[in-house]
Amino acid sequence: MELNNKEGNRFSLKAKLSLMTSLIMIVSIVVVSAICYGDLYKHTTNLLQQQALSVAKSAVRLIDGDEFERISLSLDSNDTYYEESLGILKDLNKDIGQGMLYTIVNQDQDYYTYVIDGSGTVEIGHKQVKSDFSKEAALAFKEGKSYFCEPYSVETFNKYYISAFVPIFNSQNQVVGVMEYDYEGAEIAAITKEMLGHIIKATVVLISCSLIINYLVLKRLFKPIEKLIETIEVIAKGDLTIELTSQAPEEIKQIHNALNKTVYNIRGILEKIKEASKKVTVASKSILVTSKDASEVYEELAVSTMKIVDTTQKQIDVSKKVECTLEELQQDIQSVYEKVDKKKKEYARMDEIASQSIKGIEEVEKQISHIESRLALASQVSSQISNHINGIQDMIMTILRISEQTTLLALTVREQREKKQDTSHLGVENVEALIKQSHLATKEIKGIIGFIDEQLGAISCEIKESTKQVELGLKATVKSKDALITICDNSKVMGERANQAYITINEILDKSSSISESVRNIGEVSTYIDSSTMNLLAITEEQVATSDEFKTMAKLLREQAKLLDDSISRFKV
Repeated sequence: MELNNKEGNRFSLKAKLSLMTSLIMIVSIVVVSAICYGDLYKHTTNLLQQQALSVAKSAVRLIDGDEFERISLSLDSNDTYYEESLGILKDLNKDIGQGMLYTIVNQDQDYYTYVIDGSGTVEIGHKQVKSDFSKEAALAFKEGKSYFCEPYSVETFNKYYISAFVPIFNSQNQVVGVMEYDYEGAEIAAITKEMLGHIIKATVVLISCSLIINYLVLKRLFKPIEKLIETIEVIAKGDLTIELTSQAPEEIKQIHNALNKTVYNIRGILEKIKEASKKVTVASKSILVTSKDASEVYEELAVSTMKIVDTTQKQIDVSKKVECTLEELQQDIQSVYEKVDKKKKEYARMDEIASQSIKGIEEVEKQISHIESRLALASQVSSQISNHINGIQDMIMTILRISEQTTLLALTVREQREKKQDTSHLGVENVEALIKQSHLATKEIKGIIGFIDEQLGAISCEIKESTKQVELGLKATVKSKDALITICDNSKVMGERANQAYITINEILDKSSSISESVRNIGEVSTYIDSSTMNLLAITEEQVATSDEFKTMAKLLREQAKLLDDSISRFKV
């Protein structure tokens, strides 16, 4: 019954360790999955914001600012330019196939007015309350800059949106309207739901794999230790016929070898004790049978007691050897204990190094995020410069038209002078010279502007490429961080396993102490027998014992022999 209770406690401890490590793995994987989901949601939101801003900027380039200003004032749905621009925006919105693309103007204090709606749902002149728009819409009108917003809720439609606002400029570089592109919340929810499904599947697979690996590792780790404990318990119950053989690690093999030596020595001791006990029993019987003849009893008793003295002395010597062997066994177990403790410290050091590496990667992620924001700012600045260059080109075209009108005027003056044969031709020649210089200057300016435009295009391409590289770097850091977190979790699990081995070794030490106590008890019994036989020898040598005293001594010897038999009867040799 005692053995069964111990086995139940041991397997209960194993089950607790398995449950604890499994829970740690499951919680770690769930936490990492939640963090990944949050990062993916944030990344998806940022991606939709950038896409909305890019679509709005592309649409603005298709709108003539002056014509748009004219349409926004007249709100004439039959105007030719309105129909053309409406068709262009509808085609663009259809090609994109996700959000809503439309233009608004700020003509009232409390409302924005729709002009050209690429989604095809709102007519020209429709008014929408300003509180339904994010604050970035007002900033686009006020500051003339492009903005995108975080997801916001519109109570009128009971929906939430991600929007981008890009100002529309006329030829005088004045904001005459805003191009808006919206993503509905349902599209964001669909994307995040799909991502959540993939994350849940990956989490379930990781948890299943971790539980299987945890079970196999614990089973392999506990199997040799359980066999060793079962063997020690059998030895503690007195069965010395067991042979210890195992394919366990080197430390467990050392314990097996030490236990084999101990069992072998105890077998020899018990055999000698049995022989001595038999001799004591025979001697006591002889004393009872031949108590009438004192001389014969003396001789036989003297011989028997001398043999008992020799045997018990040998028994005492062997007991001391067994104690020395047990001490060596405890030293070997202590050596294993120190090795396990060293491994536990190594796992703790691995966990500390992995934690420091995770902190370093988090710093790198912050730097990459800063670089992304700077690249976005550079892209915005290049877009503004491009808009200004477009304005300069419009001004140059105006100068060219003035130059052409001046040329026509000069030709007219020349014809009139030839008809009237006017002699004041110097003014006309000066005008022609100025016209030629204007043409040359205009061509040079156009060349410079073309060169600047090309450089801006190259810069924009470089910024896009840098943004892609930064995104790749961010993904790589996220993967490295996940790998380090996995290493950190594994080191913690191995540390827990080292602690379990630490507890098991303490149990082995307790068992070996129990065996050592049994050997000491045998030694004490042997010492008592030796003392009794020495007293008996002294009495017989003095020849002062009577027949009754011989009988009493014989009875005492038989009792001691029975006690010795009882002590060794629990051992199975």
